[in-house]
Amino acid sequence: MVVAWNMSEAHKSLKLIKKSPTSDVLVFLVCLSLTVVVDMVVAITVGVILASLLFMKELAAITHVVEITNNREFHNEALPANWKVFKVRGALFFAAADRIFGELAQYAGDLDGIILHMRYSPYLDAGGLAAIQKLMAHCHKNQVQLVFSSWQFQPLKTLARARGDSLSPLNASFPTLIDAINDAQERERGNGSA
Repeated sequence: MVVAWNMSEAHKSLKLIKKSPTSDVLVFLVCLSLTVVVDMVVAITVGVILASLLFMKELAAITHVVEITNNREFHNEALPANWKVFKVRGALFFAAADRIFGELAQYAGDLDGIILHMRYSPYLDAGGLAAIQKLMAHCHKNQVQLVFSSWQFQPLKTLARARGDSLSPLNASFPTLIDAINDAQERERGNGSA
C-alpha cells in the first residue's frame, strides 16, 4: 500500500486536479477508476482514446471563420460589388470543416463572390477536403464565384493529391490575397464589358 501510494504521487495529483481543466480531470478520474476496477492496460488505452477525442473537440472549437472584407490589416484593394473576403483560422479536419463551410454556405446565397483567405489554416484532411468540395458545389449551384488564396504547404499537398476533378480548390486558388482580389476585379470588368 505504501509503495502504491508513493508511486501515485497523490500530492502532485491533487495539485494538478485543482488547477487543470475539467476535461483533464475527467480523463484522470476515468484512468484512475479503470486502473483500480479493471487493470492498467485498459485504463491507459481508454485514457489515450478519451484524451484524443477531447483534444479533437477543443481543436474543432477554436477553428473559425471571420469576415475581413473591410479589414485594412489584410488588404486595401476595393472588392467588386457583392463580394466578401473571409479568413479561415484553424485546422480543417472532419470535426471542424463541416461547421465552418456550413457557415460560409449560408452567406453564399446573397453574394456574387467569396474569397477564402486560407493562410491561417495549417491542416486539411480528407473530411475537410470533402467539406470544401461540398461548399464549392453549393456555390456553383447558386452561381456564386468561390476563390481561395494563400494555402499553406500541408493543405496544398492534400489538394494536389486529390486533384483531378473540376471541383478542385486548386483550380480557383491564388498565391496571395491581393492576387485573388485582382482576379475578382478582372472578372467583374469582364462581366461589365460583355
